[in-house]
Amino acid sequence: MATLSSEASFDFSVQSDDTAVNEVGLLRIGPRNNFFQWSRECHQSFLYWWRETTWVVQQNDMSFLDITKQIGWDSSYRVSETWKKFHQAASCTTGEPVVMCQRCYTTLVHPKVKNTGTSALGKHLSSAQCRRELRDSSQSSISSFLQVYF
Repeated sequence: MATLSSEASFDFSVQSDDTAVNEVGLLRIGPRNNFFQWSRECHQSFLYWWRETTWVVQQNDMSFLDITKQIGWDSSYRVSETWKKFHQAASCTTGEPVVMCQRCYTTLVHPKVKNTGTSALGKHLSSAQCRRELRDSSQSSISSFLQVYF
């Protein structure tokens, strides 16, 4: 049980049916809902949960750097248009930071974990896999629409 203040306490544990008690507004995303999405609206709650995950604890044990500052979830330096096509998230079970493509839901290692820029994100967006997923989902939506109305 994690306590935010004397007035409120929240249970961030993952239940046996793999659904999280999520009273603080952390949104699950991904094909299997196995990632918590970071957003400015839930920044404090997300950080409170994330700092207690096994991934963060292990990273802080292995490094002199504060991993929270390295990832910089709420960084104003992210000006590339590429960031707008990805969600920042972390694994619900481990806390490992990822970015998730909004087109095809593929997850990539968060660029700040390896101190890389957005080039890998851009390459993913122009990859055949991502474009194929986008095309397939568009065709699926059109097919569904046609089946319903015709």
